[in-house]
This record gives sequence, structure tokens and C-alpha cells, in this order.
Amino acid sequence: YMGLARSDPMSFVADYARAREASAHTNADDIEEIAAKVRKGEIEPNAGRVAIDAYKWTAGRKLPKKYGTMPVAVKHSGAVGTFDPTGMTDEQLSHLAAVLTGAPVEGGDAPPSEGGDAPEGEC
Repeated sequence: YMGLARSDPMSFVADYARAREASAHTNADDIEEIAAKVRKGEIEPNAGRVAIDAYKWTAGRKLPKKYGTMPVAVKHSGAVGTFDPTGMTDEQLSHLAAVLTGAPVEGGDAPPSEGGDAPEGEC
């Protein structure tokens, strides 16, 4: 394959990616076949489990976005800021502490979102 890579690198990369994807799909198909053979009694369950795990592992490495076990990437588009409680009143801080610790909120046992006594818009 080195000759192909040197003559047209971009074409080689695209072909290689397509081949890895096709191979991963083939691994997934093989998993279905092995499972069917286990159900029919043609393969011992433990041997089938080992083969299926191997196919799952290789498919996950070849095409992680579809067959991988770990999230590939998380894109965050929102702003990241800090919480500054210095402008809050003592009552607001007490309420916040109660909500964060799960303690009963003053004026009732349930937090405002669950039917407590706080007016709408105040937490």
C-alpha cells in the first residue's frame, strides 16, 4: 500500500477510511452470525461470547463513532462562567444552602420547584 500512499495520499486516506468502515460493519455482521449459531447450539455459549467480544472490540477501534464504547467528543457551545454569591442576601444564601444540601426549605418541607411557599421566580 505504500506505493498507493505516495502516488496520491488524499485518495489513499479516503480509501483506507472506507475500508476500515466496511471492515467494522463486517465485524458487526459477524456478531449477528455468531449469536445465531449460539442460539442454534452450533457454538458453545462461552466460545461465542469470546468471539463476539473480540469482534465488538475490533469494530469499536475501526469505527468508534458507531461501535465504540466511549463517547468520542463532546462539543460545548455555551459560555462557561463562575458563580458569584457576593450579591445575594442572607435569606437567598440560606435558601440556596438548603436546596443544595437537601435540607427542608424555610416555609415548607418541599423546595419551591416541588410546591413550596416561595413566590414564582424566587429561589
